[in-house]
Amino acid sequence: MTVGFRGAWTSGGIEWNYSPGKVGHSAFSDDDVHAALLTTERGPLLRIYEFDRFNISTWQVDMMVVNGVLWAHPKITNPNTHDLPGYWWTCVGQRSAPDVRIVTPADMS
Repeated sequence: MTVGFRGAWTSGGIEWNYSPGKVGHSAFSDDDVHAALLTTERGPLLRIYEFDRFNISTWQVDMMVVNGVLWAHPKITNPNTHDLPGYWWTCVGQRSAPDVRIVTPADMS
């Protein structure tokens, strides 16, 4: 079994995984995706996004840095009339230090 569906995977940075109906890393691992720099009232925002042609859905992650803190908001849009079973997870490589804190809303971690 490979880590990615196409055998593609690299370690490092932030990994956004949306995998509806599939078990494992995104089928689009290591693909080019769309990116846009948006101007907001809170400052510049980077949006990465892609159309999932396997499931006819889209995913996007909006990111911005405020006072040295990275804020990220993932979003999945399902235009279908049926539910898409699946899951989302994110991996981040971050050096541990006393002043490093990761905050996320979750029921368990």
